[in-house]
Amino acid sequence: MPLVLPLVLGVLAAALALLGELVFFSFSLPATQAGVLVLGGSFRTLLVLAIIEESVKLGLLYRGSALAALARRPFGAALLFGFLFGLGFAAIEAILLSKFSGLLHLGVLGIFGVHAVTSMLLAGAIRKEAPSLAHKSVMVAGALVIATLLHALYNLLISHFS
Repeated sequence: MPLVLPLVLGVLAAALALLGELVFFSFSLPATQAGVLVLGGSFRTLLVLAIIEESVKLGLLYRGSALAALARRPFGAALLFGFLFGLGFAAIEAILLSKFSGLLHLGVLGIFGVHAVTSMLLAGAIRKEAPSLAHKSVMVAGALVIATLLHALYNLLISHFS
């Protein structure tokens, strides 16, 4: 598995998620704030941002796992793929947030941590063997819910302490 593939897919996922978030903000905020990523939002807003990001990550991880033929590789390869994917995603988010919001140090480290962990969780669920498609769907959906909640809680924590 080329190590650059998950990094590139992570960067692409970050760009797609940013587009989704800008669309969300353009419909949910007054015109003077549309498209501005602000810290200190409501939990509902922070949850929607997490849903957007984790859903985009799941879609590209699913596609990327097929490209990398992870089904034929050891489970650890899926976790490494998810980890690198999360680092690619986090790099874009960290650059944008540190440039436009002044979020520094622990917040940036947290961005890498939350994206690495949630991407590994999603990649592991995609790779894990299941007795049926229904079981696999429930497992992946459960991983998406857990990843989204972890991400939303991280967003809330960062929002509260910045």
